[in-house]
Amino acid sequence: MDKVKALAETEADEPLSSRRAPPPNSPTSSKTSTLYGNSKLQEIIQNLPSKGDIASMLAKLDASIHEKLSSITNEARQKGLRVGDLEGDRDNIQLRVHTLEQRQDTQDARIVQILRHTEDLDNRGRRIIIFMSGASQSHRGTPKISEMLQTLFNNIRQRPVETPILMDRAHRTLVGTHIAHSLKHLTIGTLGPDWGYGLFKT
Repeated sequence: MDKVKALAETEADEPLSSRRAPPPNSPTSSKTSTLYGNSKLQEIIQNLPSKGDIASMLAKLDASIHEKLSSITNEARQKGLRVGDLEGDRDNIQLRVHTLEQRQDTQDARIVQILRHTEDLDNRGRRIIIFMSGASQSHRGTPKISEMLQTLFNNIRQRPVETPILMDRAHRTLVGTHIAHSLKHLTIGTLGPDWGYGLFKT
């Protein structure tokens, strides 16, 4: 025992450079290599996941995949609902556009009627409208209405009878009996701004 201790102390006192490694093929070197290999192998085996660890990992992976698929499914469902809402809005918009187009066509027709009516009223305001009562209903032996009006207004304005007067139209019209009776022997003249409005007895 004392010899071993003395040998260990002697080896400890020797410098590292003076120590020599055992030869590669020596029994000591082979034994050291085997022990090192076994130690590394045990360390690797200890670091490997156990059966429970693998099962836990697979369970976590399955849960993660299931959660991801559920999220994708919900998102796709929401997208589908949104697409359905948009299609419904599109149909409503198309219906409203069709209604507005029909209303526009109706309004265009009414605008045309209003313009025509306004133009007619404007023309009536510029025209000289004459209503006469008591003239003969027969066309034979009586002067033309235009000639009668020309003579009438030239006499009123004290101008020569032959002076031409521009007329839009002059014609006879049928009037009810009670109206004709109330207008008997009357000539009603609706004249322009330079004439004013007159009621003349014939």
